[in-house]
Amino acid sequence: MTRNLRTKLVVVLVAGIAAVGCGRTSSPLGPSNIGANASVGEFVLRGSVSGQTDLGIGGLDGVVVTVSNAATSVSTITDAAGEFAVSGLSAGEWTVLLSKAGYLDESMTVNVEGDANLGFSLDREERATISKRPARIHRN
Repeated sequence: MTRNLRTKLVVVLVAGIAAVGCGRTSSPLGPSNIGANASVGEFVLRGSVSGQTDLGIGGLDGVVVTVSNAATSVSTITDAAGEFAVSGLSAGEWTVLLSKAGYLDESMTVNVEGDANLGFSLDREERATISKRPARIHRN
């Protein structure tokens, strides 16, 4: 292979790899970065979310956990044990928002200075109770 042809092949190969590597995808079940100026850091925020379930108090699965600051927003979902992890956080102040249908949202501001492990508890939304007694019918 001639040197000129080899150089063209390398340029085409590098350009192809760069084009493929530039595609941005995110998993719907994993954390996804939202925001144009995402600042990537080295810290991990782990946590667990519990609350009242039909079986008593326990870990809540399917809670949307959003960790955000002025430049970045990262979301993930708790697993079957109510646990989550968000990595790539930089040092500084972050807001953690927890949301799940049937429960009151919870928000907390944390100062990230290293890896952290937090525990949260969500309260159920108040529901109107319906009496199971039959209604009395009055006839005139």
